[in-house]
Amino acid sequence: MEINEAVLSSTELERAFIGCLLDGLISLNKAIVGVSDDCLVHDTTRTIWMALKASNKLVSNSEILEYGKEKGVIIKVSDIGKMRLDAKNADPYMIITKLNDYEQRRYMAKKVSDLTKSIMSLDVPSIETAGKIKKIGDEAMKIGVSSVPTRNIFDTVHDIRKRMDGEEAPLLASGLRSLDQSFGGGWELGTLNVIGARSGSGKTAFAMFALRNGFKAGRKVGFISMEMTPIQYERRELSMETKVAYNKMKQGTNLEEMEYKKIVLAAQQLNEHNYPRSYCGNVTPERLYSEVLKMVFEHGVQYIFIDYLQRLQVKDGKGANIAWMLAQICSSLKGLCIEHNVCIILLSQLNRSSSSGGYKRKPNMTDLRDSGGIEENMDTITLMHKPLEKPDGTVNDNLVEFINEKNRDGESGEIVISVTDLGINMFYDYNHGESAPF
Repeated sequence: MEINEAVLSSTELERAFIGCLLDGLISLNKAIVGVSDDCLVHDTTRTIWMALKASNKLVSNSEILEYGKEKGVIIKVSDIGKMRLDAKNADPYMIITKLNDYEQRRYMAKKVSDLTKSIMSLDVPSIETAGKIKKIGDEAMKIGVSSVPTRNIFDTVHDIRKRMDGEEAPLLASGLRSLDQSFGGGWELGTLNVIGARSGSGKTAFAMFALRNGFKAGRKVGFISMEMTPIQYERRELSMETKVAYNKMKQGTNLEEMEYKKIVLAAQQLNEHNYPRSYCGNVTPERLYSEVLKMVFEHGVQYIFIDYLQRLQVKDGKGANIAWMLAQICSSLKGLCIEHNVCIILLSQLNRSSSSGGYKRKPNMTDLRDSGGIEENMDTITLMHKPLEKPDGTVNDNLVEFINEKNRDGESGEIVISVTDLGINMFYDYNHGESAPF
């Protein structure tokens, strides 16, 4: 009975998988590598899958119907339409994983079923039968469970010795030395962190600045944007490399030929060596988790910036508690950080009330928009503040304060001042007078 239920529960998933293939949401090459024929058990979906594999390209409805006729399987155009419809409600990045999971479950269920039939018929000692059952159970326990190596306290001691001997710690430094020092060198693997700021304070610019510094330092970084388009992001990247203002690139008319040559050279370098990024529009929490896992498993990313938390599509109907929902999302992201040993840096807006009394008031962690349970899940909370005046009393036009509101591995409350050039996404340490070299 359980086996039949497992097969039936995979029907909708198989249909969505085929729909994603037909609509190009999943590449055929990727599917061929990641999905075995045994993952599809229903005649209609399996036949269409075989038709796609045989042609090694997307085929028309008429070609699918003809292939099915040759194989003795009746396929209707309405069936194909329903599959495309199912694909619209599916997460294409998780389908392959789930299909393989169903196939593994069926495999294990069959082994258990076969063993059950043989237990009473085989003339073997019961202890041997128990051993076979245990082996199946051990194999089943490994499915879907990440392999975390066994540690003991001396692994940490050896790690300390490596740092003493000069081996670099696996931390992500932002490039602002004073800020990195307040974090003990940078953001650490296995942690969830947040950077909060009022709108227009430069939080996305700082995230890109830190990403570029991390990538140049050899860190495996990635970026998930729910706010910018690829062209907006790429102009900012080019501006950091060339020191040509990205607004100038947007207009184009005032660019000099020498500046354009710098842009072309930078584009060639970025095209050859760059970090993965994902551009998402209306993103559900499930889609966000999928994007994070895709970064981890497909690209080996260890440090992920997400821009920004409040862009997530959460249910906001009557009686909905947005703060509670965001707290649950942050809790799940924290679990991903620990389970997969990755570092996530979330960008977050501040509440409108944080501007009450003008920009003279420095923000605190309770100003994080819908903060609720955001605070308790974070390892570090950094707030960006643009004061009205510089330390010398003159009008501020280029200074940003980084307020270290929460730090599980150090003191909180420290304020780091940075000189900014937001036109080219650059930040310079006010105390040292420079940023990390690019």
